[in-house]
Amino acid sequence: MEESNGGWTRRRFLELVGRAGGTAAVYETMVALGLLNVPVAWAGPPQLPQGAGAGKKVVVLGAGIGGLTAADMLQKAGYSCLILEAQERAGGRNFTARRGTKVVEDIPHQGKVVREVQDCRFDPGLYLNLGPGRIPYHHRRVLHYCKDLKVPLEVYVMETTANVFFREKAFGDQPMVNRRIANDTRGHVAELLAKAVSQGALKEELKDVDRVQLVELLKKFGDLGVGLTCPSAIDYCGSTRSGCVAPITVERPCTPASKLGLQELLSSEFWKFNFYQPVDYLWQPTLFQPVHGMDQLVEGFKRRLGNLIRYHSEVTRITIQEDDVEIEYRDLLHRTVHIEKAHYCVSNIPLSVLKKIPVNFQSHFGEAVKESKYAPSC
Repeated sequence: MEESNGGWTRRRFLELVGRAGGTAAVYETMVALGLLNVPVAWAGPPQLPQGAGAGKKVVVLGAGIGGLTAADMLQKAGYSCLILEAQERAGGRNFTARRGTKVVEDIPHQGKVVREVQDCRFDPGLYLNLGPGRIPYHHRRVLHYCKDLKVPLEVYVMETTANVFFREKAFGDQPMVNRRIANDTRGHVAELLAKAVSQGALKEELKDVDRVQLVELLKKFGDLGVGLTCPSAIDYCGSTRSGCVAPITVERPCTPASKLGLQELLSSEFWKFNFYQPVDYLWQPTLFQPVHGMDQLVEGFKRRLGNLIRYHSEVTRITIQEDDVEIEYRDLLHRTVHIEKAHYCVSNIPLSVLKKIPVNFQSHFGEAVKESKYAPSC
């Protein structure tokens, strides 16, 4: 996309796409513009030739999942690996809090940075995933490593139709069951559209045969015309999809709860509060999680690579040389400075941190690193 009278460039266009839809939108746009090659279906991690790394050393910066994965693959190919990690733990953003965990945060306050330490005092057996919290079924790479590292998984239930929605002044200040909101909304929408089509709306958009088919679809979609007292086959009169007034028994079939009114549903504004998030692709079932917390994946890597990790090692300078790379780091426990040389260096350091470290990148790459911006975490 060339410069135009309006000052549009390809970069500017992609920046605006990113602001509106995030990184996923930028990725899809770049694919559509032919700027990125769509990868083939994933069939396992790269298979580096056995012995390809014999006699060569790699320093991996950061013991997050990316750094651990890189070290695992490189070690299998015969490379000698060292992982430098600034913190006292591995895992990076993969962080699970349980009894005894200390959460340390540096928080800007009145022009200064204040260090806040929180002690976790959960009852034994309880935990909270502070980073990633679920593994979708299509995250095949993570699932592969769970299997490879013998990390047991369990189903992660994000939502059931028995969940309740509550918002002050909505539904008479009472919590409302998810299935009633979802299915009564579908019923009302289906009724309105079916009646509009039956009365001649959307003539330009629909052929006669399609109009008939659409009404038939809407009857099923919204469960229309159910019940002996329902005025017509395209009225919504409530549905057993929304639940039963009383538990079902052999002698008592399901009597549907009274339908929620359309005005009641609209005034609640339920859709503004992540009600439909579980429908998004990244949240669709089946979801998984490691038994006892997401950090069990980290523990699996540590069982294999733990002796390669050097904790409390803060990288302070990276010097790329013609045939090797020199990494300067500070031992935060002993307050000493060390230099490590290697044939290669793989950085897993977040760009927001990396851009503060002196590195002799090529100018265009260094500028790109400096321009990186992270959105605040939730």
